[in-house]
Amino acid sequence: VYDATGCHSADLLTAGLHGTATNPATKWHRLSTQFPDANKDQAIRAYLDKRTEILFARRYSPGSRFTSAINEVFNSAGRYGTGIMYVSTRRDGRNLFECRPLSECVFAENDEGEVDTVMREFQWTVRQCIMEWGIEGVSDKVRDLWAANKPDEQVCVVHSVRPRKDRDPSKKNAGNMPYASIYFEQATAWKLEESGYPKFPYAVFRWAKRPGETYGTGPGSVALPDVKMLQA
Repeated sequence: VYDATGCHSADLLTAGLHGTATNPATKWHRLSTQFPDANKDQAIRAYLDKRTEILFARRYSPGSRFTSAINEVFNSAGRYGTGIMYVSTRRDGRNLFECRPLSECVFAENDEGEVDTVMREFQWTVRQCIMEWGIEGVSDKVRDLWAANKPDEQVCVVHSVRPRKDRDPSKKNAGNMPYASIYFEQATAWKLEESGYPKFPYAVFRWAKRPGETYGTGPGSVALPDVKMLQA
């Protein structure tokens, strides 16, 4: 890179979005009902305002990583047109927000144009896999690597999240959640874990989308010819 104008511009756009749309020093959203008259009721308003405070407290609690995650999502959306955030829960019950690299993910829409399926392929070490799923939960190949004292060898893992069709709505266990979650090793197809989510855990931000497209386009796409010309 000989001219950093494009890089600086992308960072300025990210900072501008973060500072105006999701400024942590302000209450940048409020809860309300779909009924205008109910929103005017003082008791209902007080209840919704209290819930808004709880949401912000959880979102910005230590360790939630929301601030860094939303900054990375804005950066990805500005450069590539699409940003992907994964919302999960820590072992201690706190929320955890993570921006997923676009290079790791593919996603699909349902019949209403909403993203309801995400497949993510990522690399973990043998040690990380055993820490997460235990020595009995991984494949023979990973066990052999661990036994051979190769804890830092890379393992390709795929995480699939999609709507679960075959489920019993009356049951609330992980195997009957509306969205299926399956982890498996890419090389061996060994199923590491199967569970579920009550709600779709990914928030996929697309800057702009043309009819018939699934992935977004952003300012980076428009600026790319000028950026290349500056390098030349």
